[in-house]
Amino acid sequence: MELRGNRTDEQGTWRFAVYTYHHFAWNLDTLDNQEAVKFDIEGAGYTDVSELKDRTYFKSHYVRTPGGALFELAVTHEDGGWDCDESPEELGKQFMIPPHFEQDREKIMAQLEPITVED
Repeated sequence: MELRGNRTDEQGTWRFAVYTYHHFAWNLDTLDNQEAVKFDIEGAGYTDVSELKDRTYFKSHYVRTPGGALFELAVTHEDGGWDCDESPEELGKQFMIPPHFEQDREKIMAQLEPITVED
């Protein structure tokens, strides 16, 4: 892999390209721990921290560094986490979409390459 520095873009800019990442995520176990880490990050001067977002399976704060990297401070949802919308025995057998994207299911599915999963 090759790493290239770009000194022409403003600090904090980012874009998708080959070999780039969208974000890094950490599971911080509890909402209290998440809030403490968020407080520490803000205390270190990082002010671009989101409000708490409910992502169905987990709750997260997001922080973007001045260099553009996005970090997620996640806590698995207390109402079931990954199996909140399907049983543990059925996990991964259906393509699950958060409720707020359900109206776009056909459009989303049309963009995906089909895969076959054997039982």
